[in-house]
Amino acid sequence: MSEHCAFSVRPPTGTGWLTAAVACIVTGELLFERHKDANAVLFTIPFADSELLAMAAVSGLVALLAVAWLVWSYLRPGQLVLDADTVSRTRRRRLRQHTIAAPMSAWKVRVVYFSPRDQAQGTFKKLGLSGPGLHEVLLFGDFDGGEKVAQQMRALAGRLGGYDAIVERQTPV
Repeated sequence: MSEHCAFSVRPPTGTGWLTAAVACIVTGELLFERHKDANAVLFTIPFADSELLAMAAVSGLVALLAVAWLVWSYLRPGQLVLDADTVSRTRRRRLRQHTIAAPMSAWKVRVVYFSPRDQAQGTFKKLGLSGPGLHEVLLFGDFDGGEKVAQQMRALAGRLGGYDAIVERQTPV
């Protein structure tokens, strides 16, 4: 193994996408209701056009903030760094980067594969990473080059505090 391996880890963005989509839909609906000739009635409450415009502005601002959050998430992914004697995981908490680093012996890794064929290829289903102050499950799609991550974890198995490789389906597909 080389002395320093860094892997980019994509952050979860489902909440950001959902927030942006719902806020855009709500903004569009509010603006559509504003352009009707009759007074808008939402949940049996009548609203004036100016009230709808204020609600649409707030909803539009939420949509813009959600899109900015998504752009920020994609531009600043986290990292999993494997050094000579340490493992560090950098991830975003709100707007700050947070790094947890500890000796390799303090980390436990659990890799789950779908089948023996996937294990041979290095395409895992999930990688459980447990260390001081951190317990997370990472998926194959979270990494750029997930095969290399599985290969490095297998190479470091003796130096880690724990390493388990589990194959869910024992018969080849």
